[in-house]
Amino acid sequence: MISTQISISKGWLHELGDFRFTEAYYWDPTYRAAIDRKIDEYLVDTFKDLPVHNFESNLVQKDFIAPNLVRIGAI
Repeated sequence: MISTQISISKGWLHELGDFRFTEAYYWDPTYRAAIDRKIDEYLVDTFKDLPVHNFESNLVQKDFIAPNLVRIGAI
C-alpha cells in the first residue's frame, strides 16, 4: 500500500476557508501558530474521514508535527 500525506494549499484555505495570510502570519510566530491550529481544526471538521493537512510552505511531515510546533518554511 502507498502511504500519502495530503496537503491543502494556502490559496484553497484563503478562498474556501476564509483564512487570511497577512504579514503577521509570516512574521509573528505566535500568531502563525494560532492560525495553523485553527486551520488544523478546520481541516479535521471539513475532511472528517480524510488525512488532509496544512503543510504547504511549512516544509514538515505529519510524523514530525506536534500541536505546539510552529511550522515555518520557505515560500
